[in-house]
Amino acid sequence: MANYTYSHTEDDGQVLGDTGTFNGSSDATLNPYNQQGEWGDSDYDQRQRFVTSFLWSPRVQSDSRVVRDALNGFNFSGIITISSALPQNALMSSTFTPPGGVDGGATGGVEQNASNAAGRIPNFEKNSFRGPTQLRDVDFRIGRDIILFRERYKLQVFIEAFNLFNHTIYTSVNTSAYAYIAPGGAGCASTNPCLSPQTSFLTPTASSNSLISARQLQISGKFFF
Repeated sequence: MANYTYSHTEDDGQVLGDTGTFNGSSDATLNPYNQQGEWGDSDYDQRQRFVTSFLWSPRVQSDSRVVRDALNGFNFSGIITISSALPQNALMSSTFTPPGGVDGGATGGVEQNASNAAGRIPNFEKNSFRGPTQLRDVDFRIGRDIILFRERYKLQVFIEAFNLFNHTIYTSVNTSAYAYIAPGGAGCASTNPCLSPQTSFLTPTASSNSLISARQLQISGKFFF
């Protein structure tokens, strides 16, 4: 069984503040007089997702009962999940006070909860970058049915692997694309504020600690009587 989904969702950050519509990464308005300028990809705009599952129970035909008992009763199953990365914003690396308070987005300064904060870089649209947060996960299981004495007594043994290939799954990245430098500050000889690019932009900052984190192995069994 397989399923592929393509989707595209956009909004204008309708819920203002740190909590935002979902995770608040992009909902602080740069220019309150230009709400249309906030239109862009939603925080959870995951374009593509592919999931497939499989089950294979081979059967060996043989005149030898020893061969049949040794090779039959196995089943192999798994789930493969692949999804594209989530969008990311290019943000300022630190807060600052724009001249006159909210500066209409000229330097990425925004107003949140009656205080100035560092917002999105005005050069880029909302959520216009993609970090390495794509998902690549393979879960695999081997099962074996073992008949004990009579058919009414049966033992099932399972060996399961989650994230079989130990693919690192990042959940967040560094969204600080530029640092604000005041006029005349170190690295800014201009009479206007400067934006200094940050080399750590989009580098991973956290990875998953759930079942799809580092590879995990599990052995279990069932006894039927």
